[in-house]
Amino acid sequence: MGKKTAYSRMNVGEIRGIQAAVRAGASVAALAKDLGRARSTVYYWAAQQDPKKRPAPPKQPRKQRLAMLRRRKLVAELAVQTVTVRRRTFPRFTGAPAIAAHLLGNHGICVSAQTVRADLRELGFVRRARPRVTVTKQADFKVRLAYAKRTLKRRNKKDVFTDEKTFTCGDYSCGFQWVAPGASPVPRDGSNVAQDTVYVWGAIGLGFRRLVILRKTTAAARVARSRGTADKSAFDSTVYIRRCLSGPVADYCVRNDATLQADNHRVHYSAQTCAYLARKAIRYTDDWPSHSPDLNPIENYWERLQTQVSNLAPENADDLADAIVQCFEAEDQNMIDRYVRSYDGKLRECVRRRGKPTGS
Repeated sequence: MGKKTAYSRMNVGEIRGIQAAVRAGASVAALAKDLGRARSTVYYWAAQQDPKKRPAPPKQPRKQRLAMLRRRKLVAELAVQTVTVRRRTFPRFTGAPAIAAHLLGNHGICVSAQTVRADLRELGFVRRARPRVTVTKQADFKVRLAYAKRTLKRRNKKDVFTDEKTFTCGDYSCGFQWVAPGASPVPRDGSNVAQDTVYVWGAIGLGFRRLVILRKTTAAARVARSRGTADKSAFDSTVYIRRCLSGPVADYCVRNDATLQADNHRVHYSAQTCAYLARKAIRYTDDWPSHSPDLNPIENYWERLQTQVSNLAPENADDLADAIVQCFEAEDQNMIDRYVRSYDGKLRECVRRRGKPTGS
């Protein structure tokens, strides 16, 4: 065997054999020759049994250390940079891979994401989840607490949870962010600027699911609509009743005496909608607390579905709609039921935290 580099890795058996031979009086030179290892390697592992004899690790060359310090200074600057679009602020780089790619493309520094993470930890940064809920007022906490207590008493296990969702062609945002010591992560913002979008309505229950594609919009059409040069495709009470509530959803609620859970969107509680629900004898929530997506299980499922859709890399609104339907229909119903059953846990956690959302 050829000469090995000093401090090369050895298995546990070899190390113990070296240490036992040295204690018995064998010389390092003889052991190195027998094992086909460098003397410095054998000496290093033999000295592990005696901390006083343990050689100090080799010092990092000055040039490399200066390069590391310059890189870490850049990493610290990039980690706290933010971008503001339409008065919405979000982090420019939410993960170590994005920072590593920027270092390579803009500064010619080739390092892995793992190295960037090590730099961030050495700089005192910590990785925290970006909060999705912005409830911060004591009055809102009281409303949420009262709602959770009431609902736990009247809860029907077969309730139906509904919500609207805007899907985009962009990559799903990272759920974590490296932040400086003492700083807080920027709240997650589902910005859909300059992207094709698909607006959907969904409902989930035990053994039940329903998805409706309400609107497909290209980026150009959205720009024109924002300038007032194109009509908006309205999502009003008539559309809500005809396309979303009637049919399978109404039948499920009536058959299971289920409560229809919905947030405070204006069409959910319009006079026309309430009249329809009354005719069908469908119970519905009329006291949903504001700013509380964390209480709705379908919000968690939307996050899972958005990730699955993004993995298919849709390029336009039509591809996006097809990907949404494909992923939704392929989902295991047992997984959807797990999200539905999580509602009780959400309510109990809300009571335990006195109305405060997780992450606040």
